[in-house]
Amino acid sequence: MSPWLGLRSVVLVCLATPCFAQGQRVLPDVAGREGSTAQPTLFSQDAGRIQQVFDGNAVMTTLARITSVSLRLDDNMVTAAASRTLSGFKLSLGYTSFSPAALTTNFASNRTGAQTLVFDGTLVLPAQTATARPFNIKIPFNKVSVFAYDKALGNLLVEMEAAGTARTDFGYMVDAHAQSTTRGFYTSYGTAGKLSTGEFARILVQDDFNLRPGRSFTISVSALRQNYPTIAFLGASGSTWGSLSLPLPLDGFGATGNALEVSPDFAFAVPLVQSGQTYVGSLRLPIPSTGLDLRIYSQWLFFDPAANAFGAALSPGLCAWVQSSSQVTQYVYNRDAAAATGSIGDRGEGLVTALEGVFQ
Repeated sequence: MSPWLGLRSVVLVCLATPCFAQGQRVLPDVAGREGSTAQPTLFSQDAGRIQQVFDGNAVMTTLARITSVSLRLDDNMVTAAASRTLSGFKLSLGYTSFSPAALTTNFASNRTGAQTLVFDGTLVLPAQTATARPFNIKIPFNKVSVFAYDKALGNLLVEMEAAGTARTDFGYMVDAHAQSTTRGFYTSYGTAGKLSTGEFARILVQDDFNLRPGRSFTISVSALRQNYPTIAFLGASGSTWGSLSLPLPLDGFGATGNALEVSPDFAFAVPLVQSGQTYVGSLRLPIPSTGLDLRIYSQWLFFDPAANAFGAALSPGLCAWVQSSSQVTQYVYNRDAAAATGSIGDRGEGLVTALEGVFQ
């Protein structure tokens, strides 16, 4: 099968998204995989203010009844940190007339009407460990039971603050994601299995500026010490494969330390070639002209009989995002919760947030 035919089928699956969800809405939409970046913000500095706007059309169709908000620690930029508490933490929800692309640096100007205080008290922050993909920073409402959001009144404005003097950032990283209307990007997530040489193979997009409709881009691996027979998997999901949830640990199959991170819907042989003292390989894939917002998942398998009982090791997963048709979120932040203005992050960037409740 040619890469084009396989990728076209992946496109059809990826575009078949549901029009509503009940229970949880993850924005930006990176459920089941890592965001493209991370931010310390007030959770690592003990003080500050964050305003983040979410496009109402991404939150719901007609009405949302939100009962809690959760964030998650980053899975790629992890240093050990003990569980701790953040005193005087406040979370409020409300509306803004500004779109994510037009959000200003002035906190007061961004608010349309009064914010509704939904949490006020001590927030318990979990220990930062090597695996942080679950939404483990949970902010249950303690001032109201439900915030009824209606997109007809404006886009959703989420505001978090912790009063006091910010301290030096100590590396407590919250997962974040940037969704750009001008270019695509990719992110790696999950674990790599160890090869018999002791190395860990990692794949990347070597030309992410080509992640745009109508172009072709290249996934590659480099600097391997041996020439391994290699298979590249392409899939439509990084969270499920049929009825199975991902990641799927493969320890029980003899592949200790390996996990399946993508749905292996299509497979292509990738020949490795020698480059100096190491081996490299690449797979070039075309993007349809209708591929705005397309997500392509990949994971590579390297046959290595000496690596483990399974006889192979896997790379981490990779998600390539094609240029987006819209900007879903944006945040503005200041280390001083009393400041009138803040700084805009990279355009399209926001903390990965799970809104829980009922959405329709």
